[in-house]
Amino acid sequence: FELEEGVKFHDGEKFNADAVIKNFERWAKSKDEEKFYYYKSMFGGFEGDEGHVIESIKADGEYKVVFKLKRPQAPFLKNIAMSPFAI
Repeated sequence: FELEEGVKFHDGEKFNADAVIKNFERWAKSKDEEKFYYYKSMFGGFEGDEGHVIESIKADGEYKVVFKLKRPQAPFLKNIAMSPFAI
């Protein structure tokens, strides 16, 4: 995913690949089923769970994020566009 350059959060911090990765890692590693129900539901569980579909998330430069999936997931784009995953 190529991110728009020049976007900032309300506090002035840059919106970049690191911000996306930190948010997805926070959700994936939390294992808090109540707080992050949609993450578990949309991505087959949390990091380390057998069904978790995301193998890795890496930056390819400051404004590009690469998701590697363990297997095809047809609704992946729809899933990451859901409001619970807004950054």
